[in-house]
Amino acid sequence: MFEENEYRQSIEIKTISSAYWSATMEFKVHLADPESCNLGHHLHSCRVKIIDTDTFPSNKYREHLLKGEEGLESISAYGLFTEYFKLCFLQVPSISWRTVMCLLFDQLKNVYRYVTLCLNIYIVDVLCNLNKDTEEQLLRPTREGTAVVIGLLYVAPMLILHLWDILKAKMDLVGHLRLYLQAS
Repeated sequence: MFEENEYRQSIEIKTISSAYWSATMEFKVHLADPESCNLGHHLHSCRVKIIDTDTFPSNKYREHLLKGEEGLESISAYGLFTEYFKLCFLQVPSISWRTVMCLLFDQLKNVYRYVTLCLNIYIVDVLCNLNKDTEEQLLRPTREGTAVVIGLLYVAPMLILHLWDILKAKMDLVGHLRLYLQAS
């Protein structure tokens, strides 16, 4: 409530503390329903920006980081990377599922390499071996038909791997991380 000849008032807004680093927290305050005063046309809302005092990427190494270059050298590189990973994985929106997708689907290339190794062994041991003993191991009734099936087993997974590479580029994991860090 404004007293006579009083032009300013302070309000207190409680915020929720976060254990994770974020350069700033930003929100808007809108004033409405004035009593015993008038709100100006452009003075009814304001943007509030709170600068985070946490250290990047977390407060685990705060004491070391505040010492500067000397303290930085005493921090384990693996520990610092782990804190950065936790920041990215747990705090940056949509990074966790994108990371998991990349980790899982990038294994398709390893599966394809294993399959091609097995196919190469099969080609040498069965398809190109003209002994009568190997005819019952053919995938099709003829060697030509088996060669076509093996050719498809080489080409079809390459198409799937190519589609995954396109999808991975569109997910833009690196771009999302860069945008978050630059915007902070």
